[in-house]
Amino acid sequence: MQHLGMRIWFAFLIAAAVPDAAYPQATLADGVWIVIERCSENKRTNDPKLRSGFDRQTHLTVDKGSVVGHERNVREGDGSVTLLAYEGKIDGTKITITGTGIRVGTRQPWSYSYEGAITSDGYANLKGGIYQQLQGAEVQVRSCSLTFLAPKEAAAGATPSDPAISGPAAPKSSPPGKK
Repeated sequence: MQHLGMRIWFAFLIAAAVPDAAYPQATLADGVWIVIERCSENKRTNDPKLRSGFDRQTHLTVDKGSVVGHERNVREGDGSVTLLAYEGKIDGTKITITGTGIRVGTRQPWSYSYEGAITSDGYANLKGGIYQQLQGAEVQVRSCSLTFLAPKEAAAGATPSDPAISGPAAPKSSPPGKK
């Protein structure tokens, strides 16, 4: 009986001594990812068109530990053009993304900053926000999140009505395989 206890204790010590590197870490696969950006209401503006929160779909490219994305959006109705750029790094399971945005014809650019982790099933969830220079200080004007849903190629076989790829009205649920 005493030997059994020693064997269990010895097995525990061996298991604790095995570095985590022996187990593969989850990573984001290289490729173009469908990403949902969700941002809260901007309470610092009185313009109703700019105040409401939003969910929107974008595509970010993951390549050997780097994340990049560029976008040009034209708003229906007034035709205003918004330019966005994202860049980031993956370090183990930690992921950071920063970016900039500007509405053409304005002098009020903004920046993005996100941090998060790659989930055990190979997706990523990040939290952060949108920041603007207001009265000489950088101020967070929206709380936001980024959710990496699926590589674009994997979603290509899905139908346009699939909420995971349909765009701004994407669900506020976890990616496939998450609860």
